[in-house]
Amino acid sequence: MNIHGDLDSNARQNGPPPYSGEVNLVIALPSHIPRYLNIGPTQLNANTFPTPIVHSVIPPATVLPTISVHDDVGGGWRRIVHPEGDTYYHHPEKRITTPIDPCNQTNKELLDRAFSAFLQKLRGEILKWHNIDVVFYCDPTAGTQPGGPISVNYYAADYENRQIFWLDTVNPSDVGVLPGKPLSVLKSALTPEFWTHVDYFPGHTDFLEEAANELIGALSQGAI
Repeated sequence: MNIHGDLDSNARQNGPPPYSGEVNLVIALPSHIPRYLNIGPTQLNANTFPTPIVHSVIPPATVLPTISVHDDVGGGWRRIVHPEGDTYYHHPEKRITTPIDPCNQTNKELLDRAFSAFLQKLRGEILKWHNIDVVFYCDPTAGTQPGGPISVNYYAADYENRQIFWLDTVNPSDVGVLPGKPLSVLKSALTPEFWTHVDYFPGHTDFLEEAANELIGALSQGAI
């Protein structure tokens, strides 16, 4: 796997690994994304944010080229550069946000299948799409058996309610809450996860001043 999250040279040459086309959506949290892991380029996969790696020295007085913060890469996808220099992708119409590079055809097909699986889970649920991010992340080539399904980690972020949610029944213990606790405890556990999502994917949405003040208040309270 190269640092941009697409298939390595052998996979590109031989074609994607055969699988049934079935995608299993697996509940996950923003904090599960290995955003800040310090790993080498040989260990990078589509779970990680693809960060350009410099392989040579930088000559004196070198001025690095400006990187476009928002770049249309086709198919309705936009490539967005995180303030820390990492790259992720957003599809405004489908509300998909992902570190997986959709410019690779195999990755794009996987994301399309994951989104179709997400829509099937809606089962008549009405979502305010303009307030939602649906996040998918996985390694498109990891753990696949010929004719078998691919697991894709997912969660949805609700900007209006500042909360993470899923379209599956979730055990509280899966998100770090002991069974039997009131809903207020679950809310308290999921609210920080929402702000983790905002930290990881900040460049494609505008926040109301109220939301910014809410975050500043929470940080101030924690500093007391």
